[in-house]
Amino acid sequence: MFARKKKILFIVLIKIELVNFSRVNVAAKYEDAQYEGFKQPE
Repeated sequence: MFARKKKILFIVLIKIELVNFSRVNVAAKYEDAQYEGFKQPE
């Protein structure tokens, strides 16, 4: 029972890490896009 709970907790932690990682990637891409738009004259 304890081992099973530990496994579920581990999976949840991995999912949280993946969500945080994807958020960081999206934020970085968004900033890059803003920077690119900023550099190019309209």
